[in-house]
Amino acid sequence: MDDILREGVRVFAFCDDLEDLVADVWMTLKMFLGGFTTHPDWPFIGSHVTSWMVENNLEFLRQSIGYNMQKRTVHKTNITESDIHSGDFLAITRLDGLDEIIMYGSGSRVGHSTMAIWLDGELYVMESQAGWYWPRNGI
Repeated sequence: MDDILREGVRVFAFCDDLEDLVADVWMTLKMFLGGFTTHPDWPFIGSHVTSWMVENNLEFLRQSIGYNMQKRTVHKTNITESDIHSGDFLAITRLDGLDEIIMYGSGSRVGHSTMAIWLDGELYVMESQAGWYWPRNGI
């Protein structure tokens, strides 16, 4: 309500007909539907990204920004804390709908940018975010 009082009511005009609009809304919803709780082990609604979210977010990236994210083989690498230095950049992408909107709006290939920093001999990874599904919100 504060937003309406401050900014007023906004009206959006759509170029598509109702059928296309409903299809677009459904496509968008499929990018976000899932991961509604903070419980990672709950099927469908757990805090994990579901298979249909992955599929729909990859399709959105292909259609909207022409980015075809390739599946890569995972190679486990043992990195010790001493390998990490203050200022090291860590890029995070979570196929949850939010990151893809960030990628679309910013033209980037990542959803979250983080940085390692050593403070008083302790390693921290700093990120500015407000996602309730991360272990610590509002950092």
